[in-house]
Amino acid sequence: EDAWKDFWLDPSAETSYFLGKDNIPFHTIMWPSILMAASTPDRRYNMPTNVPANEFLMLSGTQFSKSRKNALYVHEYLEHFEPAPLRYYLTTNMPELKDTDFSLEDFVARNNDELVGTLGNFINRVLTFTHRNFGGQVPAPEEPMDVDGEFIAALDRARDLAEDHLMRFEFKASLKALLDLARAGNVYFDRQKPWELVRNDLQRCGTVLNTCVQVIQGLAILMTPYLPLKAQELWEMLGLPGKVEHQSWRDVTFPAEAGHPIPRPHPLIKKLDVEDVGKRLGLATPAERAAAKAEAEAAAADPDCPADILDMVIGRITSVKAHPDADRLWVMSVDLGPLGERTLVAGLRGHYELEELDGRLIVVVTNLVPAKLRGILSEGMLLAAEDGNEVVSLLQPAGEAEPGDRLWSPVDAAVKGKVEFKRFQELDIHVELAEKVVAPHGLEKADLMVATPDGEGVRVLHTPSTVITLDRSVSPGSEVH
Repeated sequence: EDAWKDFWLDPSAETSYFLGKDNIPFHTIMWPSILMAASTPDRRYNMPTNVPANEFLMLSGTQFSKSRKNALYVHEYLEHFEPAPLRYYLTTNMPELKDTDFSLEDFVARNNDELVGTLGNFINRVLTFTHRNFGGQVPAPEEPMDVDGEFIAALDRARDLAEDHLMRFEFKASLKALLDLARAGNVYFDRQKPWELVRNDLQRCGTVLNTCVQVIQGLAILMTPYLPLKAQELWEMLGLPGKVEHQSWRDVTFPAEAGHPIPRPHPLIKKLDVEDVGKRLGLATPAERAAAKAEAEAAAADPDCPADILDMVIGRITSVKAHPDADRLWVMSVDLGPLGERTLVAGLRGHYELEELDGRLIVVVTNLVPAKLRGILSEGMLLAAEDGNEVVSLLQPAGEAEPGDRLWSPVDAAVKGKVEFKRFQELDIHVELAEKVVAPHGLEKADLMVATPDGEGVRVLHTPSTVITLDRSVSPGSEVH
């Protein structure tokens, strides 16, 4: 029950906080302040030694989001596939210095080209060749050549490089050092040509294979932090006793014992098929995305509803201040999720107080051509309804929503171009009374916002998870702008 004291109170403990970039201010300013305030002369809490924060990992260009059903769940992945491909990809694609994207094609390609084609290939060809040509035993080495010593030295260097990067929390570079060692192994194997040596110089062939097995033993140890299950599987494939996780990184170059039996090897890692992975995980495959893009481009060329040319996105107001040169304008910073932070200038002073706006979720048109309003560039437009009684009401999500959620449209956002303000003014977007309109997930809401193309049909504005409604009641027919 006192184990927590090792982390919080032992002055020799180094504490590292792994978190996303959006949590940096709290864990580097507010949380240390709390720890300092809670400390006493005889009970001082440890401050964070390091805060290795990451940027954001996106999924197909957008943020992971439960509400948008844009997510990959590990437990669902593990129902179909081994952990190794996902562990490897998440490490090599880690957003250490910038946002990165989880791409289905890239995930499969890295597994097939790097895990299977480089690491797995080196291991499999060495162990298979050794098992077949030396009776399932590690061959005895003769006097090594310089090239053999250089390869063993490369194992030492890879260990040192991987360790150095690990200590600096540079996990991508650390794992890359190990993959580069496997690449060097394939080059060594190809240049030594054991398939020729086995016919012409059996002793030299045995030395080459003994050297390769020694490097593979070291690779099994070095792989453990990243691919622990595969490292243990490889350890057992080498016929070595105990747990690989109990081996020391200092001992990665221990000799391959001549005559040591090697069990019949098998491929360590399997190839993946992009269509199969996409289907099993519910992710759009390349063929599905191509079809969706073609459909979206056709819809953009001839939209059923003129408002579909607008890219309407949920945003959260993060700060508000008065325009220095205009009495009726607020200047806002708005978080649009994957689209980043934007500045909006809106004529809401006199209708909304500053305190009513800060932190509010709103609907923003993101693809309007930016325009200066009294000297300040506005990078979009928030949507509000206004009736003849001078009541102004912001559009807002009626339920769960996040910055970056897009309003549903048959036209994909990727094919929507920039819209001039004059073109926006020509659109007919207004309020309709919609009694008992059933929105996504069965939510019923009156006074919904709908877009109508000159009275020809209506479309409820909604995100994938919630409808868009009004902050205040306005008269039917009120214009949205």
